[in-house]
Amino acid sequence: MAEGKAKIIDATVPGSFTPGTTHFILVKLKNVGSAADVLFARLINNDTGKVLGESFMGVNPGATTGEGITPALRPFIVKLTQTTDFHGKIEAGHIE
Repeated sequence: MAEGKAKIIDATVPGSFTPGTTHFILVKLKNVGSAADVLFARLINNDTGKVLGESFMGVNPGATTGEGITPALRPFIVKLTQTTDFHGKIEAGHIE
């Protein structure tokens, strides 16, 4: 069965996170699969396991979000209250 496959091409993240300040994280995904599909990016706080945000978009095979006619993914808007170091990760995939 043909399906899309998400690959993280780029992520723009702040060099540091200041508690109480709003930060923007931008992610670019490429569909490296063989068919158009709905891809997702998910931002997770590794310290708590909490999902801080998700973004979904239909992407044609070979296309990259934010390039050509493919719109950019909605940025993650993060405002942390924790005063310890922030450890996060970005996951990507396709909707099954």
